Amino acid sequence: MANERIYEIRWHGRGGQGTVTAANIVSETAFNDGYLGVQSIPLIGAERRGSALTVFSRLSKKPINLISQIYEPDIVVCIDPSLFKKNKEMVVSGIKDKGTLIVNTVSQPDEITIENKSIKICTVDASGISVKLGLHIGGSVVVNSPMLGAFIRGTGLIKLDTLIKVLEKKWKGEWGQKNIEAIKKAYDELKIKEA
Repeated sequence: MANERIYEIRWHGRGGQGTVTAANIVSETAFNDGYLGVQSIPLIGAERRGSALTVFSRLSKKPINLISQIYEPDIVVCIDPSLFKKNKEMVVSGIKDKGTLIVNTVSQPDEITIENKSIKICTVDASGISVKLGLHIGGSVVVNSPMLGAFIRGTGLIKLDTLIKVLEKKWKGEWGQKNIEAIKKAYDELKIKEA
């Protein structure tokens, strides 16, 4: 059955940008939306702010017994624009034909090409959104919230309302409201080029 499919997601970012947190929030939101199988597995090398990291997520309406890295993702989310610019081939490696790529960039989807693949390309200036809203921690711009909004609109796998309810419990006060505003802004501003 189509609703028993396992969606495999690979996240690319740097320490301090909230990549691990974003993947965990997607898993929690998916569970609240009725997915029985949710996973979020970080692969972190040198554990320090600014280091490149990868997170593997799986979502399914049925329990998941597989625990491994993801080599052929359905969805790739690149939170850090410099990773995509410097090493696009590594970021998109293995993405399935008809898969979805979501990138934090000022580029338009038409400006991004992936050789020998027909994929949906989604772009949003998550960094710009976070700067405008003052989403900073320790001097670093936090871009995970707008990327959550981009993920929801780009994939359609989880509901925006469910995500907002999850975040209202996690992040209170002005900080929480700024994050929710960033999510909604990125959701609205996401640019999509269909496969």
